[in-house]
Amino acid sequence: MTAELQASVEDWAQRIYETLQTDILPQHPNEAKFRKLFEPLIEQFCKDVRVNPQSEPEYTLATGRADAVFSRLVIEYERPGKLRPNLAHKATAESLEEVKRHLQGLAPQRQHKHDRLGGVIFDGYIIGFVRYVHDRWLLDIPSEANVHALARFLSWLAGLSSGIALTPENLSRDFSLEQRRSAEIVRRLFQALNKKLAASNGLVARLYEQWHIFF
Repeated sequence: MTAELQASVEDWAQRIYETLQTDILPQHPNEAKFRKLFEPLIEQFCKDVRVNPQSEPEYTLATGRADAVFSRLVIEYERPGKLRPNLAHKATAESLEEVKRHLQGLAPQRQHKHDRLGGVIFDGYIIGFVRYVHDRWLLDIPSEANVHALARFLSWLAGLSSGIALTPENLSRDFSLEQRRSAEIVRRLFQALNKKLAASNGLVARLYEQWHIFF
């Protein structure tokens, strides 16, 4: 991570922590409202540090439905106050296990190795991380969602948001003609070729004439 990105991560971690404490958590939101209030902060962070994660809310896997998938990062939100900094706590353990199952389902679907994935559980107060280390899944003991822990989360988000797998699903989604970007590329390519073909003595025109004779 560059020094510039590290500084942005630390700045945003502080900003998000303060927003949680002064604005979001005092509303005592349920899970759905918590997500609605928190996710714009993630979007703004990604825009600020110029990362473009493939954000997919309510992403369906063979193992169930994940709250949010950002390329190689799975996020599972919980109602604020539901989690505890204790792996023996039933709801916390179940949430971590659910993320682990989603990661196991995501790996073959996205064609990524397990150690290229990461997972997070988060309820505003408590945050926990799931990763694959030395051939086994490691469920970190959740901790208070302080500035340090939020900086770790943002670092994961920035780092794991890249590396889109070349699957038919991803290619179809990103480059289908229904996408404005794809339509614009085709339009500009058509205009460029027409301009070159208009120059009858140019290389493009001669190649086209040769192709026309052959085929």
